Amino acid sequence: MRNLKILFILLFSSSFLPLFGQYTQIGNGGFTSAIYGPTCTDVTASFYNRHAYIYPSASLGNLAHGDTITALAFKHNAFDTLAGNCSFKMYIKNTANSDFGSAALNWLAESRNGMTLVYEGNPKDIIGNSPGFAVFLFNKVSSYTFDTTGNRKHLEILVEYKQNTTQAAAIPWYCESAFYVPSFTSNNETKYVRGNSTSGFDSITNSSSIIKPTLRIYHPKHDTELEVNRVYALGKYPLLMDKPDSIKVVIRNIGRKTVYNHKVFLDVSGANSFNDTLIMDSLSPYKERFLYFTDYKPSLQGNELLTITSDSDAVASNNQIQKPRQVNYNVYSHVDPFNGNSGGIGFNGSTGDFVAKFYVEGTSYINQITVDFALTGRNFQLGIWDDDGTGGLPGTLLFISDSSISTAGTFIMPVLPKVQVNGGYYVGIRQTSNTNVSFAFQYEIPIRPHTFYFAAPAGDTSWVSFSPGYDYNFNIQPRLQVGNDLAILDIISPQPFDSIRYSATDSLNLTARVINYGFINQGMFNVKMDVLNRFNQVVQTDTRTASLNSGDTAVINFNKFSRFNIGQFKARATVDLNIDSVKDNNTLENTFYLVKDNDVAVDLIFEPTRNDSFEINEEGFWPTVRIINYGVKTQNNFKVRAELLD
Repeated sequence: MRNLKILFILLFSSSFLPLFGQYTQIGNGGFTSAIYGPTCTDVTASFYNRHAYIYPSASLGNLAHGDTITALAFKHNAFDTLAGNCSFKMYIKNTANSDFGSAALNWLAESRNGMTLVYEGNPKDIIGNSPGFAVFLFNKVSSYTFDTTGNRKHLEILVEYKQNTTQAAAIPWYCESAFYVPSFTSNNETKYVRGNSTSGFDSITNSSSIIKPTLRIYHPKHDTELEVNRVYALGKYPLLMDKPDSIKVVIRNIGRKTVYNHKVFLDVSGANSFNDTLIMDSLSPYKERFLYFTDYKPSLQGNELLTITSDSDAVASNNQIQKPRQVNYNVYSHVDPFNGNSGGIGFNGSTGDFVAKFYVEGTSYINQITVDFALTGRNFQLGIWDDDGTGGLPGTLLFISDSSISTAGTFIMPVLPKVQVNGGYYVGIRQTSNTNVSFAFQYEIPIRPHTFYFAAPAGDTSWVSFSPGYDYNFNIQPRLQVGNDLAILDIISPQPFDSIRYSATDSLNLTARVINYGFINQGMFNVKMDVLNRFNQVVQTDTRTASLNSGDTAVINFNKFSRFNIGQFKARATVDLNIDSVKDNNTLENTFYLVKDNDVAVDLIFEPTRNDSFEINEEGFWPTVRIINYGVKTQNNFKVRAELLD
């Protein structure tokens, strides 16, 4: 798989400690590393590692005295499949020591110091090449009892890995530091030695750290327990899609026994009502399965709630998951419309394309694309690809826009002329420079399969799937053409952030362009231009009437705005059509400025107000005024004088 080192992500991190009835997870994958174990694969043969970890009691969540541990799992990212005959051992015990101390640890001696060998074997069939947890089900003992007698409340784990074959790459294991798991407190909680040897393996650890791999401890209390783990569906479903949305749910078996013929239910409430049932034939312990509800097609606009419920088992608290979403007329979105963006992504040091897949029944037309940006001033284009590439990947480029420059927030781009789509298609963003375009995303862990792809440099036809491993659901929203859809295409005058010289005698043109995105000709409708001051008060308004055929544009000239004004203003153009099916493109605003070099003014007297009265020698007041710098130059050390006149 192509290396994604050029992908740069803007984000914030936080600690995370999931707690579940049948297992405990320590961290959620703060970062990846090939150093801190549990296996240190290498591109040279005869590589090995020996690691010793202490997971402090405060990090062990709901793992309690007397629980029986049956498996440990470590989380990894994508890599090439393990080759050759590798060996892996794992020991565990309870310990009263919160760390190993500052001295080097004799790993081999420690393995004989009350440790229990719980697993030994070749990890090749356990560590898959797709991201996820490698689950080491104990094979040397059936279970290990977590016994905290004598204050032995911490968990000590020893691992040993050996290879005799060159590996294609090092496995990137997810790891945790004190930043991600604050209960990690000592730089001596991890001891390790790693290297290449053909004559034996060193047992004296020469390195210490606070960092440990992300860990899941399975301590199931029940034979039958399923967890409804996650659900995938469109965040915005367009009725014009006219095709059932595949609702995907992931079921995980966290019990001790295989489950057979288990029912899973879909319930839709809110704007629409629907029910469906699937039967899962079997699911082994510690495994998970995708199930697909493929028959639901919404019929009414509005907010709806998807509720997925697993049939009853030993624990009811994890049997259900819900996903709210919006059903609208013509807009698609994979992201959750009820949550904000998590950050911005793009290529660092390369151009490239990012695409998301969508579907439509029959033939439709796309005439607008919406995308969100985290930063301003980045070069990009928007594109549409057919899914006629190999294996349904992006193939024929159906549309590529002119170059544009991003603005922070939501950007709606017209697709002119409109583009015909049928069946599956892709919509995406092309980063046209080596500067990260920073378009918005939401975390989706793990990312849904068969949906998001990237290629670099721009125009490359070698597409790489975001799944598995790149958990960024990016916010791009194509729009299908509807019958009635008028929009403000742009405000021609004033341009965004224009700075225009003050004039006592001249005026500013106010001009906007209207477009009929719909396929129906429109008769008389109103177009309004408001000018607002910096306090969002309307200081001038003008309304004109127009008519417009499908696909056409019209330039509307409004009454001029006097330049005998000073300060920040906003031009707001609005088109008004009662039967308009798409309202969020009906208004557009440009901020502009009327300026002088040096101009400071008293804008408002707050106190005293007009007709105030005061008792002589009894009441006082504090003259208070608002001062505004209308000029373009900073002013310092000027005087403001209040005078009281009889």
